[in-house]
Amino acid sequence: MITPNSVEDKGSFYVSYNALDVSIYGDVTTALVYGQMEQFYILKGDHRDAYSQIQSDLFEDYLAYYIRNNNQQHDFSSSLPEKYLQMKNDTTDQGAE
Repeated sequence: MITPNSVEDKGSFYVSYNALDVSIYGDVTTALVYGQMEQFYILKGDHRDAYSQIQSDLFEDYLAYYIRNNNQQHDFSSSLPEKYLQMKNDTTDQGAE
């Protein structure tokens, strides 16, 4: 029996944990999936607990976590849209405060 990814649906996006395709991804992965599978922001490892600690259902708050952890970004991740590149810079700058 094949177990599907675990999914936490947030409406316009969802968080998907994949422990099945290690042979493809090289590790378990946690993806922030925007829209109808339009964009995949994939981190290596299990980030479900960290995502569940976010006290909001706003996509931008989840994306901020992804950006803060970009050192674990998987090569199969979608590129950030231009409108979020400034967010990446802002998040990096906050770490210097």
